[in-house]
Amino acid sequence: MHATYSALVDTYLRHFPDEATALDSLRQRLAIPDDPHDRTTMAGHITGSGIILDEQGRVLLIFHEVLQRWLQPGGHVEAGEWAWQGVLREMCEETGAATARIIPWCEDERVPFDIDIHPIPARPSKGEALHLHFDFRYLVRLEGQLADRGPEGEVGDVRWFTPGEDEGRLVCVAAAMEKLARRGGTV
Repeated sequence: MHATYSALVDTYLRHFPDEATALDSLRQRLAIPDDPHDRTTMAGHITGSGIILDEQGRVLLIFHEVLQRWLQPGGHVEAGEWAWQGVLREMCEETGAATARIIPWCEDERVPFDIDIHPIPARPSKGEALHLHFDFRYLVRLEGQLADRGPEGEVGDVRWFTPGEDEGRLVCVAAAMEKLARRGGTV
């Protein structure tokens, strides 16, 4: 598993070499021989999220009730999943989409379009200390209409945003959107 993730990071860095220093902590984490998804590992763990785009160039975000901000859908990778599989599951769970698919942008569709490393605040109620998420971000298309999600708990709302319309809410996907713009707006 570690070798596969290391290979994905290597491929990612061939496309985005200027991010090598920023990903040093991820590379160090992948050198630890345990489950890189294990959410009890406070050294940090791999998560996955999706930059969901539609044909009009809009981005779908969820309102995260616990963090009280708009984010791209995603979350923890479950046992037996890889990051890209967890992303597809989370996309459907959090948005109400029937199916989702990763938009391939390079020779290996398992390579994320963006990797973000960010701190997650301590949540004593869940027994979690401050830790890092190594978020593998994929470009995603949803198939079909969004259905009623039912009570999701952490997801308060799901909404499409047009870049330029409300930049404050799009901060969470700004780096990925800049990369997309540098590539001519398409993958």
